[in-house]
Amino acid sequence: MKSKIFLLALTFGLLQNAFADYTVEGTLEYRDIYIGLFGFTGENAFRPVRFVDIVVIDDNTNQTLATTSTNANGYFNVNVVDSQVRNLSIAAVTNTTSGQPYNIKVANYSSFGVGATHAYELNFLTNHQPTQNVNLGTVQADYQSGGEIFNLFDVAIDGIDFLATLGETAPWPSLTVEYTFGTTNFAFASGGTINLGGILGYDDTIILHEMGHWVQFNFGGFSDNPGGTHVIGDNGQDPRLSFGEGWPTFWGSNVRNYFNEQGLAGYSHPNVYMNSTGDSTSGVLDFAYDLETSQNAGGSQVGFGGASSEVSVQAALWDMTDDANTEDYTPGTDDETGFALDQPFQKHWDFITTYLSQPPFSGQLAFDDYYFLFNQNVTNPETQKFTDMINTNHGFAYFADSLENDNSFASAFQMSFADVGEQKLTYTTIFPTNDDDWRSFPALSGITYKIRTLNLNNGLDTQLELYDSGNGFLSQNNNSSANVLASEITYTPNADQTLYFKVTTPTTPEPYAKVGGYIFTVVPDNVPAFYPNIQTNPGGVILQVANSTTGVNPTKNLEIENTGSANTLNYTLEFLDFNTLQPATFDWFSVNQLSGNLVSGASETLVITFDANLAVQGINRAKLRIVSNDPDNPHQDLSVNLNNQLPVSIEEEISELPTKFELSQNFPNPFNPTTSINYELTVNAKGKLTIFNIRGEKVKDFILNQTKGSVTWDGTNNFGEEVSSGIYFYKLEAGNDSQIKKMTFLK
Repeated sequence: MKSKIFLLALTFGLLQNAFADYTVEGTLEYRDIYIGLFGFTGENAFRPVRFVDIVVIDDNTNQTLATTSTNANGYFNVNVVDSQVRNLSIAAVTNTTSGQPYNIKVANYSSFGVGATHAYELNFLTNHQPTQNVNLGTVQADYQSGGEIFNLFDVAIDGIDFLATLGETAPWPSLTVEYTFGTTNFAFASGGTINLGGILGYDDTIILHEMGHWVQFNFGGFSDNPGGTHVIGDNGQDPRLSFGEGWPTFWGSNVRNYFNEQGLAGYSHPNVYMNSTGDSTSGVLDFAYDLETSQNAGGSQVGFGGASSEVSVQAALWDMTDDANTEDYTPGTDDETGFALDQPFQKHWDFITTYLSQPPFSGQLAFDDYYFLFNQNVTNPETQKFTDMINTNHGFAYFADSLENDNSFASAFQMSFADVGEQKLTYTTIFPTNDDDWRSFPALSGITYKIRTLNLNNGLDTQLELYDSGNGFLSQNNNSSANVLASEITYTPNADQTLYFKVTTPTTPEPYAKVGGYIFTVVPDNVPAFYPNIQTNPGGVILQVANSTTGVNPTKNLEIENTGSANTLNYTLEFLDFNTLQPATFDWFSVNQLSGNLVSGASETLVITFDANLAVQGINRAKLRIVSNDPDNPHQDLSVNLNNQLPVSIEEEISELPTKFELSQNFPNPFNPTTSINYELTVNAKGKLTIFNIRGEKVKDFILNQTKGSVTWDGTNNFGEEVSSGIYFYKLEAGNDSQIKKMTFLK
């Protein structure tokens, strides 16, 4: 007997003149293939094919002689009333018409509508006698030999059974899975239909994701997903799409988690989302990532864009329901230390169907709607845990920024002359909803200023409004260009004055995201030539080599020039700590002049004197800041370096030269209170190590004085303040080389 797959087109009719009968029985199974972070794991087992239709067919006339369905164990038994010798075909049809409540069908994909239902021939009998019973024993559909259609069918049953555990009941909405064998790779859903390419027949996470869209459509309509092509890892998605796509993955992972906890083989590692190539070989895949970390198997971040990333949305939702019992890659531990919500999916489902079904919800549904409704209707401490978790672990910006309260003209945050001239980038947020952020800055006559919002996240849409010092309206801008949600205003004042600008969200059209983070900056552009223009020589680094045994105090010259055409340059010097940029004093160098005034075209030379006897052995570093009235360059920082290293032999120096660029994983990790980071730079490279928080803001700088060594971080920022617990990134840079890694600080 040779099994075959075909598309069903049957003739149904009543048999006449029946004089005999017989039974047809058997058990049907399919090979299930298990998935993990590296694709298919190589593990597999046969599962019963449950609740599919079984048909007995006259192969010559295509007439249906009898129908039944398999039970929960894949077994079937049907009585056939007949009187003729026939060629019989016995087939399993991926449909649930024979008394089963599921209302599922797996059919051939067609761009012109639903194609014919898939069928799998279990046996073909030539000249079967009407008195002869048929026992097929156990028939097994294998990988790439029919197993795909039964896996699709079985996963759909699991999805509906999971809905039943949430209190949903039959009759179930119609679910059609359109699938065609082959090498195509596509997946989409529409209403009651799921459409999948040929390589995805065993990709349970993709199947359940698309079924999640079916759930959204049929159980409350809680999605305003605009649809269209989208890419995993895109951190700038329409927030309606990211929620509409993130939720189905979250739902599918909870289906797999539920049945895994029930002991069903094949659903291990429910935290994994995987897209195969259709090849069951372990390690061969298109992509996969861990919802727990939003990272792939290589440790690379797949998504980190808050509400405008479907990966971040699904990961944030997943963190609400997983716990220490979840069979992820750290079983026995709830990975959200300090943020454990321990919410059963049932609680989430009740919340969704109560508050986000349409109606009662109206508007354009995005993650921030979920967030605010959750916080309004779920009591503390879960609301604060939820907020802390999504901000720290998933890149959301649902917090009030440090510049609040700046919600009115009178309470505007005042930017300094230096903030404008340095084009300072300040990260801030629109939070909570209807938040207005007011800023003011000193504007000079004749200079063109560009006021901008940049790096918007969570799908935020900003609107800029510009006002004069008397609160008189001057200009506004919503989108700086087509399809760009950031804003920009260009303005040239005709007199020196303080200008005010407000960052808000537009009222028309209503934005899809109502809160989020952004960077604002004011950039002086086309500065007239008559303004002071400072030039220094050297321009960035002052380096002196000295030896405390010589008794000589070497000097370096610093030339300052005003290249502006008219106005006087006024400047002063400040001494700063090299790492923290805070005021400091130094014994090992001094400057003969600390301030000056230079008319147009004038220059003067300052003398820097070094004292090696008061310096430590090795590299001594400081920052010398020149503060001036140059609109383009109000702060110019020069690095002052004294090398007081005792000489070594050539052989010793060569033997210690590193040959590679390498950044090690910090240890311990997670850590509290300190962690060590080893590094190695290439020959003659000058390096630095920078620590960033999860929002990309710089936290700590380390200047690397050696080409090979270790840095210890104690969880404080450049101002000596202890940072909050959470995920941090550290980046090693030297020349054209850079590496970045992630670590976790726990309190």
